[in-house]
Amino acid sequence: MLVKNNIYSCHQIIDENQNLSDDLSTAIKQQWELSEAKLDYHVVSIFGSQSTGKSTLLNTLFETSFDVMDASQGRSQTTRGIWMSRAKQLPILLMDIEVADGAERGEDQNFERKAALFALATSEVVIFNLCENQVNLYAGGNMSMLKMVIQVNLELFQNQKGARQEKTLILIVIRDYIGQTPIEKLKKNLQDSFDTIWNELNKTPNTITTTIHDFFDFMFIGLPHKILSSDQFDKETDNLQLRFIDQTSSDYVFQPQYHKQIPIDGYHKYVSDIWTQIRMNKSLDLPTQQELLSQFRCNEILNDILAQLEEMTNKLKTCALEEDGIIEDLGNRMSTFQKTAIKKYQTSASCYLPEFYEEKEKYLLSILNTRFYALYETQLKNLHIKAIEKFNHQLKTMIFESQSSCGCRAEGYAKEIIASSKKTVEDYFENNAKELLLPGAGWSCKSEFARLKTTLEMLSENARCYDTKKFNEYCERNKEELREKREMILKIACTALVTAAYVAEKLL
Repeated sequence: MLVKNNIYSCHQIIDENQNLSDDLSTAIKQQWELSEAKLDYHVVSIFGSQSTGKSTLLNTLFETSFDVMDASQGRSQTTRGIWMSRAKQLPILLMDIEVADGAERGEDQNFERKAALFALATSEVVIFNLCENQVNLYAGGNMSMLKMVIQVNLELFQNQKGARQEKTLILIVIRDYIGQTPIEKLKKNLQDSFDTIWNELNKTPNTITTTIHDFFDFMFIGLPHKILSSDQFDKETDNLQLRFIDQTSSDYVFQPQYHKQIPIDGYHKYVSDIWTQIRMNKSLDLPTQQELLSQFRCNEILNDILAQLEEMTNKLKTCALEEDGIIEDLGNRMSTFQKTAIKKYQTSASCYLPEFYEEKEKYLLSILNTRFYALYETQLKNLHIKAIEKFNHQLKTMIFESQSSCGCRAEGYAKEIIASSKKTVEDYFENNAKELLLPGAGWSCKSEFARLKTTLEMLSENARCYDTKKFNEYCERNKEELREKREMILKIACTALVTAAYVAEKLL
């Protein structure tokens, strides 16, 4: 959702009381329109002394609308807590972080340490806004802040239980740079300071041989004074902006090794869990947090699909009651739902850790096959019953009732009717049963088909016996009728002979 001048709105994700916003997920989806980003997004945070133009720099580089200091009101703190926004036309989330060297918080750096840990755990690039006159001041506010960031990153690594260490890019922006001292000289001075900071840190045995470059990559750029050298400032900020945009540039900042690999739909859950651990001063194990997030989101996606499966199967059961047990086009309905469900799961969950994603995908397939197999078996049984009903109806119509109304048929007629009726219902069953089979499910209708054929043969034998009995009864009835007719004919013949003899005698 764009606001004035097509600029995305800002959202306070952590307030001055250290509470994380419940609406971050809504902001990501609705305000910043990133719901479909998956892993195609980046996170940048910025640190620096109060009123040195951190928010102004973000607004200039990314066309955001973070609050900036009103110089006429004095050098007061404008950023409280942590604010976030999205870069205009780019899938980049920006975090503007409160610092500790202002009068508002005094000497309390507890929040700043937590904010530094939060930024390192969630950001690919951390911008340090550093004035040129502070470069050689090792005890200056920004250098002590940088020392704190390096310290908490080391602590973060030491809690990783041997997992791969993700690097973070630290982009040092030297503000109010006048050009008198070459940037390379300032860069060397800063790197010497970083090495000094690193060497002074307490390390565990597994980090004693590491260097600061195992954890961080560094970039340096000088920016002239925004007001006194505005034209040069604009030119250099344009050059700096290209580092966030031009993927072909050797200075492009968003390299794969910096990405935290947190899918955007799980970002709120992830940062919420991270902040909870930080706020409670618990050891932060990022791989474990990523595993928990993957497990949570894969389960959430899976449960959403299973809820749709439950709704579908309930509808199919209703259809079965309304359609006399046989669900029309059941095989196609099951196959379509299975394909849609698997595709939806893969689309939504494939960005999470493979071991959890693949495990839940197998489980989903298992559940789908189990639920659909129950429908398949019920449909087979109902097809069996329907086939028997069809067979009995045909026999009743074409044999039993026809014999009652038309007398005896020619020999072999019933046999032909039975064979034809059997083939009709067997084809009916087999064709409908094959339509139910899901690809790769390993189902078979052979046993149910064999039971049907056994039942049909038994009914056929009964029909043949009935037909033979009726034929024999017909023959017996026919024999009696012939005997009675013969006797009648003989009686008539005898009477005629007696009459003829009497007439002849009279004539003589």
